Amino acid sequence: MSFFKKIKQGLGIGTAKASLSVSESLSKNAEEIKGQVKIAAKSDQSVKSIKICLQKVSNVTVGEEQQRRVEVIESLILSDAFEIKQDEEKTIDFVMPLPFNKPNAASVNVKGWTVSFGASNPLEIDVFSSSSTWVEVMATVDLEGVAIDPTSTQRLTIF
Repeated sequence: MSFFKKIKQGLGIGTAKASLSVSESLSKNAEEIKGQVKIAAKSDQSVKSIKICLQKVSNVTVGEEQQRRVEVIESLILSDAFEIKQDEEKTIDFVMPLPFNKPNAASVNVKGWTVSFGASNPLEIDVFSSSSTWVEVMATVDLEGVAIDPTSTQRLTIF
């Protein structure tokens, strides 16, 4: 491999493209989200894993500066490694359980404080009425020997 091809490969240029497909809306009572990640190879690649994240994204003002904050709500790693050849496309289906309505696994009273262990609801659904906060699904395809892995995101409407 030539020097420039190695540099391009390391930066993720000309390696592969990821496309995420999930429903654009999701009920706050949903127990799972189903979708697909399509990988289109521009050159021969080794896929180590695919990570799917449900995340809450907020634009916040800190002083005079706008910052983006991302909070991972739930994640799923598809760790079956595989090879993909140049100009080949593969579609990977996934189902990710959602934390919206999981009950707490256990609660204990310690010196007047209630301490909960296990699943909790990290989403405050009311917050999504703001245009500065939203929920999205992100897929990241972890390629071997690549510093910048291909990603794809899709916003969700929670109802």
